[in-house]
Amino acid sequence: MGEKIAQFVIKGMQRDLSASKFNPDYAYENMNIRITAREGKNLLSITNEKGNLEMVILDSEGSALTITGNFMGRNVLNNIITIFTHNIYDRIYRLIYTPSTNSFVGTLLYDGSVKGNIGFDLLHPIETLGVYENEDIQKVYWVDGINQPRFINVAPSVDITKFLKSSFDFA
Repeated sequence: MGEKIAQFVIKGMQRDLSASKFNPDYAYENMNIRITAREGKNLLSITNEKGNLEMVILDSEGSALTITGNFMGRNVLNNIITIFTHNIYDRIYRLIYTPSTNSFVGTLLYDGSVKGNIGFDLLHPIETLGVYENEDIQKVYWVDGINQPRFINVAPSVDITKFLKSSFDFA
C-alpha cells in the first residue's frame, strides 16, 4: 500500500460562517502557520508552528532578569543559550535551560556599562559557533565582520567576575 498524500489549496480565510458551514476552499481559522518559501518563491506549503510562550527568566537569586539592548546574535550549545545585545553598551547573557522545571536561569556574563564596550555594531550582526570541550570548557566563538574572531567560555562553572574588556583581545 502506497503513501497517502493530501494536498490542500487554500484560497484564503473566511470566518463569516459557522465552522460547520464553511467552504472547504477557504480556511476557517489560521493560527501559528508558516508558508514555506525557498529563494523568494512560494512553495504553497503550509506548516503548523508551535506558538511563542512568554517565559520569565530568573537570575541565580530568583529575581527576574531583564535582557536589554538590541539583539545582535545568539548561540545554542546543549542547554545553554548565549545572547549578544547592544544599545549604548555591549552585553552578553547566558541562559541555562532546566528541563525538569521548564525554566531558564539567566546570567549577565559581560556588561559593557561596567567593564567597557567590546566593539559591537548594530550594522554588523554577530555570527556564532559553539564548541563543547568538557563540562568546564564550553566556548562560544563569534565574529562580526569588524573585530577579530573572539570567544567566551559559557560553562556554568565559569567565574564571570574574571571577564574583563581585555579578555576578548587575542592579538
